[in-house]
Amino acid sequence: MGGQDNAAPIASDTPDWLSSSGQNNVAPVSSDTPDWLQGLEAQTPSAPAAQTPEPQKNDAELGDVPSWLKAAAPQSSIYQDLSVAAPESSAQPSDSNWLSSLDASVTAKPTPAPLPVDSGLGEGTDNLFTDMPDWLSSANETPPIAPSTPEEASEPALETGQLPAWVQAMRPVEAVVSGSAPTTSQAESRGALAGLQSVLPAAPNYAPTSKPKPYSLKLQASSEQLSQAALLEQIIAAETSPVSIASFSPLGASRALRWILASVFFAMAFVVLFTRTQIFSLPVDIPLEVGSALQVVQSIPEGAPVLVAFDYDAARAGEMEAAAAPVFDQTLLLRHPRLALISTHEIGAMLGEKFITGQLLADHSYQREKQFVNLGYLPGGQMGIRAFAQNPSATTPFDVSFNKVWESNILKGVNSFSQFAAFIIVTDNADSARAWIEQTTFARGAMPILVISSAQSAPMIQPYYASQQISGLVSGLHGGAIFEQNNAGRPGTARAYWDAYSIGMLLAMAFMLGGGLWSFFIGARERAAAREANS
Repeated sequence: MGGQDNAAPIASDTPDWLSSSGQNNVAPVSSDTPDWLQGLEAQTPSAPAAQTPEPQKNDAELGDVPSWLKAAAPQSSIYQDLSVAAPESSAQPSDSNWLSSLDASVTAKPTPAPLPVDSGLGEGTDNLFTDMPDWLSSANETPPIAPSTPEEASEPALETGQLPAWVQAMRPVEAVVSGSAPTTSQAESRGALAGLQSVLPAAPNYAPTSKPKPYSLKLQASSEQLSQAALLEQIIAAETSPVSIASFSPLGASRALRWILASVFFAMAFVVLFTRTQIFSLPVDIPLEVGSALQVVQSIPEGAPVLVAFDYDAARAGEMEAAAAPVFDQTLLLRHPRLALISTHEIGAMLGEKFITGQLLADHSYQREKQFVNLGYLPGGQMGIRAFAQNPSATTPFDVSFNKVWESNILKGVNSFSQFAAFIIVTDNADSARAWIEQTTFARGAMPILVISSAQSAPMIQPYYASQQISGLVSGLHGGAIFEQNNAGRPGTARAYWDAYSIGMLLAMAFMLGGGLWSFFIGARERAAAREANS
């Protein structure tokens, strides 16, 4: 069986399309070969001499061959063969490109030799080519054509596509809200969106139908609420309105009372002063500043030049002389210094000369141009003091008599401020003491400074002693009395004034206490009368 000639006839059950695909190698095919496959016989590879070309058919003979098939194979004989098997319908399936690929594959590959009939594969071959797959059998079927109207035939029907989810999310709100009435797009007439339409769509189902109802601005309150509001207004008005104070007769200044009190005060002081009573004892305790002043006086060398500044007014002369007399008495008595008087006050130098040559220090017989010189008034305030500290002889070259004092025996050997043995400041003004202390610090060196001040200025000068910028402080009649006790009771001025001073202080305390008690009783009586009137 396997050695039969290739030209042996094929069994009658072989499909016609298979026998026609190899006409040069196999027996003639049966008459039941499919028409669509007969066109392949001309393209089956065979011997050139055995193949007989068939005459081409013109367009009239082709009949209803579609135009796409004419363009696909215009030079091939399969064009004529396929026209026989072409369906009569003018519509062709869109996926007929497999036929062109099948034509190319059949042309490129030789047809295999047919199998022998007695090889035992007849039935298998029959089953292999008669049972066509679904995809191949469906290609030969003509899809049904739906009837079309003339209007639809003019325009090709487009298949409705399915929109993606992100495109559906961008659809307008009106398209997805059920029951929403379509709104007419209106162009914006003002603002940044003027001229644009449907830029800011309104809320769904929003369509103003009428003008908003006007509401009255008048408060609708009941009569009870109005009465309560009126009561509140009265309370607020009462809080802001001034309340009249009940008139009372203040205690008027009594001129007679003033004269009576002044008369009593001066009468007691003068009586005690002129009788020179010693009812009150002098203070015993010595403060630190007064003790330091005693040491300054005792440390002055014998016959040394001492600078004294008198800066007080004539109104304070009594207090200042009573405080300074014990200090100068002891100084002149023990050390016999050469004094140089100066003042930044207009009459201070004259008051100082009167004090040195007066009754209080008359026992020492000090005379101008012999034991002391008067340099007079030093102008310029702080600047004058500083200039004097820098160069004393150039600042005040003459005394009050226009004598060249720096060439006299009193100031002989004194060429600078620091060459004075001590500096004594007698003042009733704390500013004057401050100027002398601060403006001479750079020039005085180790020279001690002793300050004699009034009781009023002592508290402001006390810090200079606490900071050791001055060496001692004697203040008021109290300081003079202490210093006088340590000078053997000389000159006795503090003792003579002490009782009158003590009586005056006691009367002042009694008057202040009596006035306070009187005011308290008068106020208590008025308050009691007011309570009785209110009850």
